[in-house]
Amino acid sequence: MDRREEFSVQREGYVDVVAGIVLHEGKAFGAERSYGDYEGFWEYPGGKVEPHESFTEALVREFQEELEVALCPEDLTYLETFYHEYPQIKISLHLYLIEGPLADPVLHVHHQARWFGASDINTVKWLESTHQINQALVERGIIT
Repeated sequence: MDRREEFSVQREGYVDVVAGIVLHEGKAFGAERSYGDYEGFWEYPGGKVEPHESFTEALVREFQEELEVALCPEDLTYLETFYHEYPQIKISLHLYLIEGPLADPVLHVHHQARWFGASDINTVKWLESTHQINQALVERGIIT
């Protein structure tokens, strides 16, 4: 996806957020937040897109900041954009698939992290915006 296509999926009034779903052997890598209003909730690593930053640039930056994992933009495969409205913010969540495993992630903003398959994806408390994503990952056979 080129930069023009990335910015064409924006929705007015929504904050652009990126997340990377790292896949390995039919499982997805998730992490438990260690700060803020949503501490204790699980998510896929990522964060807000900064001004004048492409979605892939933001994801590469976020993985470096959160996990000390270096991603190559060429290794990111755009999956889909999901929209969610929290009471305090509306987000456009742009998802990318990344083939894993991760090389020794260091958790800077998470309590813990682990791999989830279809049978245990619902055993932890995910961010509200992630429920529809997890359902899609299972239904499409992306995680097994």
